[in-house]
Amino acid sequence: MTFGEMQAALADWLAVNDKRLPVSARKQLINLALVELQRMELWRFCYYQTTFTVLAGSGTVQTPQDMIEPDSLAYRDGVSGVYMQLGYLPPSEFQARYDVLNISPGTPEAYTIIGTNIVLSHKPTVDTQFVFTYYRLLPELLADSDSNDFLKLAWDAVLFAALEKAVVFGIEDARAPLFAQLKQQALQKILVNEGRLGGQQQTYRPKSRIPDV
Repeated sequence: MTFGEMQAALADWLAVNDKRLPVSARKQLINLALVELQRMELWRFCYYQTTFTVLAGSGTVQTPQDMIEPDSLAYRDGVSGVYMQLGYLPPSEFQARYDVLNISPGTPEAYTIIGTNIVLSHKPTVDTQFVFTYYRLLPELLADSDSNDFLKLAWDAVLFAALEKAVVFGIEDARAPLFAQLKQQALQKILVNEGRLGGQQQTYRPKSRIPDV
């Protein structure tokens, strides 16, 4: 389903015209619904990988702005060319082991996230390539032709989540409790298809995508 088709479906369910619920409001409702759904679970739709280079002598790098939660971090060993996985530590445990204000040079062995920064246990002594996998917020839908995995594979969850939020724009609908129920049923269906139980936040961890050398 495309963004434009979702807007049309939203208007049809609510039986509203452009004056009662402008196109701009429909777009906002759908994007709000998408953000809500993405923050409810760690979906495979949102699993993403990026690479970056940490310069020699640097122990921190900014997290991606669209990050919901980190999954893994690895660096490419300059001698063997093999990607080495770093262990994640919660900030309190990391700070108990390492001096985050004066990071020592050396081979990174662990990392944490403090604020909007990925913090390494040691500063690489040479420019080093890292591979970071994480769960992200999908890009906001803008054009009517736009789509994403949620609209393709879980369009009903998005539709009912948007219908449930219509009250934000003064659309009172007696079916609001039904919309909430249908949204939960749609989410449950996705969780069952992925082999997970509903009602609890669980991490979807695909097979490692650290590049082969």
